Amino acid sequence: MKEKSKDKTGDYVSMFQEELVYYVKTLEILNDQDISKEELNDEYRQLSQKYHKLILEIMKITRIGDMNYKKLMKANDKIHQQKNKLHVLNRQLQKANAAKDKIYSIIAHDMKNLLQVLMFSSELLGSDYENGRLEEDSIIKYIEKVLKTVQNMSELLENLLHWARSQSGEIECRPQQIDLYNLAKKNIEYLRENAEKKHIGLMLGIQENTFAYADENMTKSVLRNLLSNAVKFTNTGGVVEVFSRESDDFIVTSVADNGIGIPKAKIKNLFEIGGNESTTGTAKEKGTGLGLPLCKEFVEKNGGEIRVKSTPGKGSIFEFTLPGNCQSPNMK
Repeated sequence: MKEKSKDKTGDYVSMFQEELVYYVKTLEILNDQDISKEELNDEYRQLSQKYHKLILEIMKITRIGDMNYKKLMKANDKIHQQKNKLHVLNRQLQKANAAKDKIYSIIAHDMKNLLQVLMFSSELLGSDYENGRLEEDSIIKYIEKVLKTVQNMSELLENLLHWARSQSGEIECRPQQIDLYNLAKKNIEYLRENAEKKHIGLMLGIQENTFAYADENMTKSVLRNLLSNAVKFTNTGGVVEVFSRESDDFIVTSVADNGIGIPKAKIKNLFEIGGNESTTGTAKEKGTGLGLPLCKEFVEKNGGEIRVKSTPGKGSIFEFTLPGNCQSPNMK
């Protein structure tokens, strides 16, 4: 359409040039002849009318060309917008597929393994009892193994449930003023038995009356996962500490350990579902790979960020931010 408009405009320009040549020649002829004033005015009037008509036609064609050009640009913008939307949807679909594969992997592998350990321990316990080989030390050993397996299953199911509910939109973020000191203290007590088995010290460095504005259950889940990971990947005799500080309008909470650390290559995808294979702890504790992605999602829903600094062989520091008051614009 644009090419047609250009061709037509060119035709009109040629016509205009021809009219001007005719006008000049006419003036030359008139100059050599004795023509009345009325005839001259009439000739001039005709030429002026043709000129005016030609100008109007050129303006009309130009307007049509501009309109078509604007329509073309608008259509092009819409195509680009749709293309960008498709890219976003494609990325979301890839993430959803990765998450689905991860869930199937956890159910088919991790949960199955835990159930097999539970069944095997129960069978051995029953066999020893029937054969009269059940001594007190054996009973304690079996019970400890069963309890450890049940605890791992409970942690796995809790994270699976939280993650599934979060993905389906069932978990709403209900921010309120929460006491970080008390939340951290309760989580430390919850994990103290596991830490004592590995002779790991748990230190609470958060000051009393340290408050943040966030969803209490989500924050509890974040603290529990980070503290549990720290204990899991710290060697016997190590130390795990949780502390906090203020930064502008946010509270920065850190969970630090002097454990085995994380290789640099793994940090990039550490908070992504399926980004890394779950790693066994220093006492062969099982992991699911769901804890950190869940932490990231819950922290971001509350308007904060989560990050990690780690040195292999020296330990890791996970820190996350939460609004210190209800004025944060990043709540989701």
